[in-house]
Amino acid sequence: MNRWPNIFSMKYAGTGCWCNCLITSIIQQDRFDSLTWVAVCRTLPLVWQFLRGVFWRRFRVRRMNRRQFIRSALGWSALSTCMVANGAAISLHCTPAPSFPVPLREGIWRSQKFPVGKHDYHVWLNVDRRVPLEELDCDLGTPRSGYQCNALPLLDLEWWIWDGTTLVKNWPAKPIKADAWSETSTSCLLGDFKGKRNGYFILELNVKKDAGRLKDLHPHVQIVKNPGYWCWL
Repeated sequence: MNRWPNIFSMKYAGTGCWCNCLITSIIQQDRFDSLTWVAVCRTLPLVWQFLRGVFWRRFRVRRMNRRQFIRSALGWSALSTCMVANGAAISLHCTPAPSFPVPLREGIWRSQKFPVGKHDYHVWLNVDRRVPLEELDCDLGTPRSGYQCNALPLLDLEWWIWDGTTLVKNWPAKPIKADAWSETSTSCLLGDFKGKRNGYFILELNVKKDAGRLKDLHPHVQIVKNPGYWCWL
């Protein structure tokens, strides 16, 4: 009979389950993203090999036959798969990047509350590309190099982030200009701000003058976690 060391004994399964609960709690506390979760799961076998080498002589080693060994190995494989799926499921329940339509009429506009974590965030203004690209760039701000605008920009605004009645420090983009382009829209970066754990913020815009035809291009503000993903996704 082939004998195998019982290194997959269910005696230690409780430790694995405890680690799973702990890391799940950490993820829900917004301390790790899902990629970190998967990395931790993939690293666990290496950690186990290290611990086995260090503490091997301290453990009481039983012997098992090949069938028992394969059964235990399959059990640990299923547990690892469940842990990875659990981490992925948490990421799928994350809040999408908030997006708010803005009127761009002269005056003050305030968004609804949106959730934030302890991360840096970009504030983007997106408009539809239903006018020539160069003209739209000029409407939004400073044009790209090599192009001359025939009129002043239509977009003139200031913005702030509020945590209740407390003003959050932000970094406005100066000057505001078109920064990203797609087939259907043009976007300009309004600036950045830093969130806080389990927070809810409000965006306030002070539109200093009517934005003209930009109002008809479905303008909307989007809050995007730096470097481009939201929550733990």
